Amino acid sequence: MSAFTLFKMLAPKTFIVVKTIIFVDLLEAKQRLEEAKEQRKKSADWSFIESLPPKLKAALKYYIEEGDLYVASRIAGVTMDEMNELRIKAKIPSVN
Repeated sequence: MSAFTLFKMLAPKTFIVVKTIIFVDLLEAKQRLEEAKEQRKKSADWSFIESLPPKLKAALKYYIEEGDLYVASRIAGVTMDEMNELRIKAKIPSVN
C-alpha cells in the first residue's frame, strides 16, 4: 500500500478527530471564561464601583465582563498599574 493510499484512507478520520478535539477545547475555554466572569461579578464590591466617576466605573464593569486589564485601563485613562490598584480596591479577583 502506498503512502498516498494510506493518507487517503486516514485523512478524513483524522480530520474529524482533530475537529472534534478543537471543538471540545473551545467549549471548555468558553466555559472557563464564563466561570471567571461569574467569579469577578460575585466578588466585586458593587457599592464601591457605583460610587466611582463614570470613566472608572465603566472601566471596572468592562474588566468584570471581559477580564482585560489593558483595555480597562485605556477606558479609565490610567496606567495598568493604577487600574490594577483600582481592581484590588473594588475587590475584583484576577481570574484567568
